[in-house]
Amino acid sequence: MEKVVNSFSGYTPGELSALFSNLSKGCEKQYRMEMAGLYGELASYYAGVPGEESTTGFEGISARLQDDLDALFPPAREISTENSDRGALRALKWADKVSRIVKSQLGRFATKGSSFFRDTNIYVCEICGFLFVGDEPPEVCPVCKVPRIKMMPIKRVA
Repeated sequence: MEKVVNSFSGYTPGELSALFSNLSKGCEKQYRMEMAGLYGELASYYAGVPGEESTTGFEGISARLQDDLDALFPPAREISTENSDRGALRALKWADKVSRIVKSQLGRFATKGSSFFRDTNIYVCEICGFLFVGDEPPEVCPVCKVPRIKMMPIKRVA
C-alpha cells in the first residue's frame, strides 16, 4: 500500500496553529517534551502569521471530517496494524469516535443554530478530544475512560 503523505496546503494559519497546538499537547501527554516544544513553536509561529480567517463553516468542517474518516483513517489504521503499533491503533480508534461525535454535534448545531448551545455548557476531554454538550460532564469519558477531571469547560466568548 502506498504511504499517505499529507500537505498543509488549503489550511489557514489559524487552523495550522490549532493543529500544531493539539500535537504539542499530545506529545506532552506522552512525556515527549522536546517534540511538544517544537510543535508549540510551530503553533506560536502560525498564530502570528496574518492570513484569512477560515471560511469553511460548519458544513465545510463536517465535510473535512468525513474526508478524513474516509481517506486518511483507513491507511493510517493499516500502517499501524502492519507495524503492530497498539498505541497508534488506540489513538486512531479514539480519533474515529471523536470525529464522528463532533460531526454529529456540528449537524445538530446546523439544524438548531445557536440555541443549541444557549443554556448549556460545552466540555472537551483533554485526552481524546471527546466533546460533551450538557450541564455537567460525565463521570468518565465515554471514549477514553479518564475521570471527569480531564473534561475541560469551553469558555464562552462574548
